[in-house]
Amino acid sequence: EQARLAGQVLAVMEHPALIPLFGPASRGEQPVAGVAGGAVIVGQVDRMAVLPDAVLLCDFKTNRRPPDDVAATPVLYLRQMASYRALLSALYPDRPVRCTLVWTEDARIMELPDSLLACHAPDDPAPGGPGGWQS
Repeated sequence: EQARLAGQVLAVMEHPALIPLFGPASRGEQPVAGVAGGAVIVGQVDRMAVLPDAVLLCDFKTNRRPPDDVAATPVLYLRQMASYRALLSALYPDRPVRCTLVWTEDARIMELPDSLLACHAPDDPAPGGPGGWQS
């Protein structure tokens, strides 16, 4: 069991798309907080890297079997990552913010398309109303 888990960890850390998330420009368990689309957002990004050409965000999902397709990702996770993306996009308007989920059950790496995240981003509230999400 230990060898299997170690293999999964190494597979994730050595995946070409994730290498920057474990390099010198990266941070783990990075707190984020702010307002986006009228919604107050407070969270913690599992892995984050601010690079000259992009901001990379990654969240690990340990308690679920991964969906077969990115479109079947649970809405809760899409809203979470879309919210983080909205906050970081405001901080780094000159760089794309790319979001990835890593499903530890089988070390599956799932990049979340901007078009999918845009559907779940916090939206501007109606005047006098609370912030909300598109869905």
